[in-house]
Amino acid sequence: MESTGKSRTLQSGLALLYGFLPDFPWSKLTVRQQWSTLFCGSSCDCPARSRYLDLEQKRQYRQRTSDAELEHNYVAMATALGGACLTLNHFAVIRRQQHDDERERQEVGLYRRYAVLAAHPYLNRTALRMEAAVRRRRKGIEEPVFALASAHDVTMAPLLSALGLEGAGFPRFAAQAGV
Repeated sequence: MESTGKSRTLQSGLALLYGFLPDFPWSKLTVRQQWSTLFCGSSCDCPARSRYLDLEQKRQYRQRTSDAELEHNYVAMATALGGACLTLNHFAVIRRQQHDDERERQEVGLYRRYAVLAAHPYLNRTALRMEAAVRRRRKGIEEPVFALASAHDVTMAPLLSALGLEGAGFPRFAAQAGV
């Protein structure tokens, strides 16, 4: 099992593992902590990936600051928090902005370039593990194989994008991807 250093991702991973394998011999569990939310190991230093992320964040900033309705909505929400209730309209404006951002993100393509470079080390490691398991099985070595990585939304979003699932939107709480 791989997990980020946050206890909530470790707890989520353990709960998911228990759901799949309730009789798992816990003494055999190995947990490897990833210091990067991208699970990139020794491949974290990637100037091209950093450049695409920087350009994408600047695009997002320009898009958000040019949205007068969103700005007005944030002011209204801050005012409402002083004693009134937030309305469904407040959330509708934010959701509309998220849809606009997703559409523009796909048109511009910067995030996709970032995502492919960000997810590559993890996807490559996963493919190598799967190939090794197949080779062992062909040699007659029967062993159960279950690899689990527990991470954050900022890990899942580039992974989904790199796999061509940009239309999935931002990962929801407790999202899972199975391979």
